[in-house]
Amino acid sequence: MTVHKSSELLVNRANIIDSIDTPVRLIRHTMRDKAISRHDLGMSVIHAIGSDGFAQLSAALDMLDPDFRRLLIEGAYADIIARPNLALKHRELITVAVLTVMGNTEATLKYHAGGMLNTGWAPQAVLATVWLTRRYAGMPVAMAGLRNVFMLLRAHGVDAGFDACTAASCDATVARMLDDPEQPLDALTPKERALATLAIVIALENRHDAVRRHLNACLRLGWTRSELTEVLIQLTGYLGWPLVLPVTRIALDVLGDIERRAASNDAGMCCTPDTPDDLDGIPPELARYLDASHAPASRHGEALDRAKARLLTAIACLTCLSRNADADALVMHMREALSLGASRDEIVDAIAGALPYAGVPAAQSALAEAERLFASTGSHPAAERENAAA
Repeated sequence: MTVHKSSELLVNRANIIDSIDTPVRLIRHTMRDKAISRHDLGMSVIHAIGSDGFAQLSAALDMLDPDFRRLLIEGAYADIIARPNLALKHRELITVAVLTVMGNTEATLKYHAGGMLNTGWAPQAVLATVWLTRRYAGMPVAMAGLRNVFMLLRAHGVDAGFDACTAASCDATVARMLDDPEQPLDALTPKERALATLAIVIALENRHDAVRRHLNACLRLGWTRSELTEVLIQLTGYLGWPLVLPVTRIALDVLGDIERRAASNDAGMCCTPDTPDDLDGIPPELARYLDASHAPASRHGEALDRAKARLLTAIACLTCLSRNADADALVMHMREALSLGASRDEIVDAIAGALPYAGVPAAQSALAEAERLFASTGSHPAAERENAAA
């Protein structure tokens, strides 16, 4: 996929690439010598990432409690994001990856996608970071992330070949990307992909085997102990301490194993880089389904009942996930199921069947989407039952 950058954006980025961390470093050094406040340090990071809209956010936080604003600036940006040992551009890389996976943070995702641009990443790299999440968090979150990034790129005057920010136009773009799904990822080096992937699998929660594998991959590709430690520290701000603390134990195990191998002169584990395919760690029997997951519901040669059952299963799964990013996919699957002859009662039953696993709020949200779809088609499950009884 070709992304054309405006000349103004190119000039701005060229000026930023070599200097983006300099103001933060200078203020951090000055803090040690003079009484420079954490507030000033935090604000310097915010300005480096992008301060658009911060005044409105700041005013809103002040209305709740002035400490809310102070904790954001001093706690998140000064105490965590301004820390040394991991470049700001790499902090933005992992932040965009994690926010895409979370699937419920549209405004924050757009802000930090802009932060990637402002810290020296090309637009293709931002798109690649979002596209990478499809392998681990599913196509709905990747598509939702792409829509947000395309809107951001258009706002920055970047022609990304995306005519309108609608589900249909995003589907068309994704279809083009699926023609060669690895090509968009070329905007990231294997080392950069490894770091983004590590952040993604941490954000997925309880994927400890995957975390261990990708920690090893990051070390093999040249990320240092201090850099990976900074990744974990930063993710506490987005994922929370309870989720990150178990990962620190895994990190200690992996790092200890590396150090023991190094001490015994077995450097192979530290020096042999993986190929991108090895980094993904996806078994071939699953990989062949990955990029087919966005294909039309009725696959060539597939029995109608099987296609309908698959769609109803997908509706139940999307109900359980219950992320904002899944809403369009949920409606799409319900519409496809109706087109293949599924009744409205069958769709409601699929949602209700997910209730014990998804919880009441998730099921209510899915039912609301179903009701809106049914209303747009001019009928309702209750009417369907009455017609059947008659």
